[in-house]
Amino acid sequence: MSARGEPPRKKVCREITTASKAMEECKQYRMTERHSLLALHSMKEMWQRGELCDLTLLVGARTFSVHRVVMAGSIPFLRAMLCSGMKESRQQEVRLHEVDEESMEVIVNFCYTGELDVGIESVYPLVAAANLLQMDEVRDACCLFLKSRLSPDNCISTHCFADTHGFLELLAAADNFACKNFDAVVASEEFLSCDVDAVTRLLDSEVVQVPSEERIYHALIMWIEADRAGRSKHVLDLLRCIRFPSLSRSFIESSIIPSELIKSTPNCEAFFQGVLAAHMNPHTKVRLPPVAVYVVGGRNATHCLDSCERYDPCNNTWNAIGSMKQVRTAVTVAQLNGFIYAIGGERETQYSQYGTSYLNSVERYNIKSDVWDNVAPLKTSRSFAASAVLNDLIFVIGGEDGSNYSLLSVEIYNPAKDTWFEGPHLNMRRSGPGCCVVDGCIYVMGGCTAAIENYHMSVECLRPPNEVKDEREYASDCHWTLGKSMTLARSGVAVCALNGHIYACGGRNRSQSIYYKAVECYDCDRNEWRQVQPMHMKRAWAGSVVCGGLIYVFGGYDGVDRLDSVESFDPVTETWSNVDTTMAFQRAGCAAAVT
Repeated sequence: MSARGEPPRKKVCREITTASKAMEECKQYRMTERHSLLALHSMKEMWQRGELCDLTLLVGARTFSVHRVVMAGSIPFLRAMLCSGMKESRQQEVRLHEVDEESMEVIVNFCYTGELDVGIESVYPLVAAANLLQMDEVRDACCLFLKSRLSPDNCISTHCFADTHGFLELLAAADNFACKNFDAVVASEEFLSCDVDAVTRLLDSEVVQVPSEERIYHALIMWIEADRAGRSKHVLDLLRCIRFPSLSRSFIESSIIPSELIKSTPNCEAFFQGVLAAHMNPHTKVRLPPVAVYVVGGRNATHCLDSCERYDPCNNTWNAIGSMKQVRTAVTVAQLNGFIYAIGGERETQYSQYGTSYLNSVERYNIKSDVWDNVAPLKTSRSFAASAVLNDLIFVIGGEDGSNYSLLSVEIYNPAKDTWFEGPHLNMRRSGPGCCVVDGCIYVMGGCTAAIENYHMSVECLRPPNEVKDEREYASDCHWTLGKSMTLARSGVAVCALNGHIYACGGRNRSQSIYYKAVECYDCDRNEWRQVQPMHMKRAWAGSVVCGGLIYVFGGYDGVDRLDSVESFDPVTETWSNVDTTMAFQRAGCAAAVT
């Protein structure tokens, strides 16, 4: 600032005859990050020495001598108090209420250092203080810490804490944890001591993951028996949480109705008369089935695969499911209306110079019957294509057809008609791109132009109309536009969308002989890419899905071996973890879907 309080004027260069000479004589240098760190460090040293401090904060019995401008710049609550003409703006001492002394010490230290010490004993008062002082960074860090410490012994109390303070992300994380780990949660002391509202919320959840509804009934009884005298009045209300159509009639009649607790509860007899009458009613509410991941096809070290595997993230277990009719590697899959579609790919053949032939066939998997059936084939054979589901249609994008050229074309499947029709062409030929959907927009990224080994970092976006008025005109009703490019050019990239962000994982650039474990994250609101923690393994042509708030990446090729390992990414902590169970087969060129 100048002596008159005006911002410094930018240096004005004198006029010169050529633009190039002007650029040589007048340049702007940005050292923002280094300058900010040096300034903050200097202010911290002055604070530690008590130099130029002009404000005292009174918290409980403690006093904190600080710099007014640092506090106003770091704590929004104090900025409003000190800069808005309130009486505190003219005072040398300001008392803060409803903030404990230890938390204030941590917060003041954070203001001067940007460093935050969070512990299990300090986190609850600290996050409450941060919420009061409107310090979003501190609040979010505390919530992140609490999420990382979720366990069967604390998820219920964490849920109640988050609900009280309106921490919606922490609330959802605690609820999700309890539903995924139901058996461990109900075996904890916390469950037995929690109130009826918490029990009702857990037992009545649509997404609680249990192998059978009997577990819900036994948890109810266990909670009641922990304090039968005080809790027996809640029996009838809690029984309404049970999805009785999911229980066998014999279990209801032989194990529940005759029990002494039920017989001694008023109005239970009439209640169970209604239960038995409605037991076969198809419209009675049932719980959602457990979420599972299906990994399809690919290639191991010796041959292409028709086998498929089902992963249960709740129990961390794998099971084989029905095999496809056709071996497929470089396959793409889509899940629509509870069915899984395996689309295109390649199979081994002795009649091709490449050892494989390209497929246009499509199979549909029925989860209930564990059977694959053929549906209408693609118009063009495709391997290394990407797929997306939007508006009850399947979009199959790019790929290659064996003619040594990558494809621009897009095909769209209408399951209601079992037909394919043409979609709008891409701007660039793409083999091995990644694809996802965010807010009604299809994003496709990366890939390569096979004939000239040109690898792409570019991104294209398509916002198709909500309904198909005329399939013959659909390709001209919308078009692909270029978006913000990734920082790495690659094909075989695994792409997922989660919480308004797009994650591009792994891939390869053959022209540079590189296989990647790098991961980039695109913020759709800010229109920017940034690097996040890389995977543990290099992976190209891996399968990927979002499940339970995590990103899973399955198999792939690291440049030496085809992989059977799995990694998961937590977007909250931005960390990758190895899943400690592996697939039955090594798989590269596989694909995955959730249902």
